[in-house]
Amino acid sequence: MASLISSGEKAALSGTFEDIFDTFKRDIVIYKEPIKTLSSINESAIFGYGDASNQTNYTYTAASGVYPAIIRYSDEQAETYNSNLSAGISKGDVRIKVKKDCRDFIEGGKTEKITFDDKTWNVTSEDSVRRFLDSEFFVYYLTRTK
Repeated sequence: MASLISSGEKAALSGTFEDIFDTFKRDIVIYKEPIKTLSSINESAIFGYGDASNQTNYTYTAASGVYPAIIRYSDEQAETYNSNLSAGISKGDVRIKVKKDCRDFIEGGKTEKITFDDKTWNVTSEDSVRRFLDSEFFVYYLTRTK
């Protein structure tokens, strides 16, 4: 099937979307669950004489990443209708649009929080893919923590 848009025009339009993202992007910090590493095993303790046998010691390493995102605060919260409650449920206070590398980091393990604008946020939605020609972005809804 013939395309109405040539490959050159497609590349130019996709580049425009990348330029818009680069113009309005801001850095967000994503904090993941700390990485638990086995540091040592206490083999000198004798079981039954006051010390726990083979006590294991762990160290925790903080895991976080800084990624660019377009942040959009909602004046009115978007709602979805829940038939079980016969009411709407708000999706979130903020919507962020990120690229694939950020999406992979958010989805890889438990995300504890996201920070920007001196505020802390929790992810309250699954990712939603937004495509236009060759551009691909992912949208998440966030809710501010108290």
